[in-house]
Amino acid sequence: MGDVRTLGMRVLVTGGTGGLGRALTARLLERGDEVLVLSRDAARARGQLDPRVQLIQGDPCRQGPWQQVVATCDGVVHLAAHNVWEGRWREPEKARIRASRIEATTLVAEAVAAARGRTSLVSASAVGQYYGKHGDEHLGEDAEPAETFIAAVCADWERSCAPALAAGARVSQARIGVVLSSARQRVAGPFRWFVGGAPGSGEQWVPWVDPRDLADMLIFALERSDVVGPFNAVAPEPVRMREFAAAVGRVLQRPVWVPIPEFAVRWALGEVACLVVGGARAQPVKLQSLGFRHTHAELDLALRDVLAAS
Repeated sequence: MGDVRTLGMRVLVTGGTGGLGRALTARLLERGDEVLVLSRDAARARGQLDPRVQLIQGDPCRQGPWQQVVATCDGVVHLAAHNVWEGRWREPEKARIRASRIEATTLVAEAVAAARGRTSLVSASAVGQYYGKHGDEHLGEDAEPAETFIAAVCADWERSCAPALAAGARVSQARIGVVLSSARQRVAGPFRWFVGGAPGSGEQWVPWVDPRDLADMLIFALERSDVVGPFNAVAPEPVRMREFAAAVGRVLQRPVWVPIPEFAVRWALGEVACLVVGGARAQPVKLQSLGFRHTHAELDLALRDVLAAS
């Protein structure tokens, strides 16, 4: 078993005003940790976050004084990235997606490197985007990436942590699954209007994760010295899309209609459709082997909690 940090860590979070960022900062504060959030608009972020959070003005895509703050922290959780659901992935959107992941992560990693091993880094990645469509194969962290634009971005995103690794920092990359809270509007909205159904064949796998378990996984990675490299931040049992849609229907007490044809999804979303009609049967092999235990691993119960909060 790896060494475990004691409570009272000083942690900087990028992307702290997003849904996942807020869940993580709340969990860290609940534990008694000191939390700093990097924000491009600190004044606006002040109204979104707990008053105990220290706000640092800065853009992770640009060099600045914020990098010096990183070196004073025990750990950094880097979540900031451009939303992949915005636009149809024409060239300008693709450029923003790459820059927000690769350029920003490189700058964060360089700041971690300046701490000379004192600061650990947990950087976001994405499980479905990395693995793409692998059929029914059980996927651990050693599975190969897909051959798509977004998979190549994810691979480069993870490699962008290299400056921190070269300086001897402990680095891990969280390959995050379909976060139930983030998918709430995209998934639940159609069901509330009685037009919900599974996109594509319905046979693709959904590697979902409850936001509370995800926050705990990120903290586990911060604390444990043996969490190194990529790890699948997902629930223990992924489900097929048709099963996921059925669970949403049960929780919302709405009918589930026939699957939406794949050609219609691709027509509506363009290249972004790969995030919907693809899927990966990814499982949290590394974290489970290190002793992490999920507390929200039953899909219907997790959905009920998340959808009730919407």
